Amino acid sequence: MNAVPVAHVGILVSDVVAARNNWSKALGGTFSPVVRYRPAEWRFHSEVTTGDTDLRQTIYLGVDPSFEVQEFVHNGMHAADRGEGGHHLGFPPIDDVARHRDELSMIGVRPAAETYYRGRLIIEFTEPDDLNNVSAEFVVASPGHLNLKDDGSPVDRLPNGDGTVFDADTIIGLDEGRPRSGVVEIGVVVDDIGRALGRWSAVTGRSFTDDAAMDGTRSVTSDGPGARIRLLEAIDPTAREGISYATIEVADLKAERSRLIAEGIPLTLDTEMDIHVEPAYLNGFSLRYRLYTEVTR
Repeated sequence: MNAVPVAHVGILVSDVVAARNNWSKALGGTFSPVVRYRPAEWRFHSEVTTGDTDLRQTIYLGVDPSFEVQEFVHNGMHAADRGEGGHHLGFPPIDDVARHRDELSMIGVRPAAETYYRGRLIIEFTEPDDLNNVSAEFVVASPGHLNLKDDGSPVDRLPNGDGTVFDADTIIGLDEGRPRSGVVEIGVVVDDIGRALGRWSAVTGRSFTDDAAMDGTRSVTSDGPGARIRLLEAIDPTAREGISYATIEVADLKAERSRLIAEGIPLTLDTEMDIHVEPAYLNGFSLRYRLYTEVTR
């Protein structure tokens, strides 16, 4: 596999409207209106469903990577039994999802859910049990990606005809681009780094290097483009595996602190170099703000 950046972090929630409010305040940035994804054909563990998958979601305006907050639906991939919190890592579009699915299966990473458009596989989610309670999402460019506004009407169109889940005026005002999110690291809790490392390296195409976490926890950190992925070995054997946090670097931590306090965001850590948002406020996920320095790059 070639090394690829993380395009977005998927978060699963019970109430997307409430989550959108909290996430917007914590990030201090714009999210799309709540939209619905309605695939023409959805398969979970090879069982075909049509017409009953109506996934409500909201997407952060920032990119490289972004955040995708999705509400529970009645299918196994996004069902309530997955629990709230980190759900999947999405990667940039690839040319052939079917071929990529077969390559992943050869290293023991199985498909869990798939979306088809006119018989063509266009989205794959991998089995979370194969990647420490994390699904990897791979997509191919296709007109079959159907997003609608929450009321079922079509999404806005940009001057070039492209659809956008964001308000069209927002994207036009940014010269039809999106700002960087500032996310530099994504933390994933695993029960055993030795067992996890091979599959994570194969799926992401990255090498990982030993890099002890601040609290002494054993961890390894990826190389490659975009935000780093840090695998942290759980100290508590009952800890929930999966995507745990994202670190955002800022040039002015004092200003970020003032903003978070003014918004009433609950914090678990507040030092001159780091601020951590209480995970319970963000559906079991934490945002970590860190002062930008040349050393951290």
